[in-house]
Amino acid sequence: MASQFENRLFINGEFRTSKSGKTFDMINPATTEKLGDVYEAGADDVDIAVAAASQDFESWSELPAATRSQWLNRLADKLAENVEEMARLEALTMGKPVDGEFSANY
Repeated sequence: MASQFENRLFINGEFRTSKSGKTFDMINPATTEKLGDVYEAGADDVDIAVAAASQDFESWSELPAATRSQWLNRLADKLAENVEEMARLEALTMGKPVDGEFSANY
């Protein structure tokens, strides 16, 4: 079955499969339809993610507030650009109607 979404783990700026290769079924709870398989993060994957986050935290903390603000604004812009796709995926995975998802505008 082709996945309707990215099913790999996102760790340290890249998508990757889990160390174990294990997956689990992503199910739409409203319809019980299988949407695809998602890689299951295990302890090894968590250790890699925590190590990467810890390493990046130091350099992030040293950035001037204005630079961090610019990065966060870029992130907000990307989220806004992709709000329809995010709402569609949230609706599929949570079994909710798209209407009203991500409707807040800050």
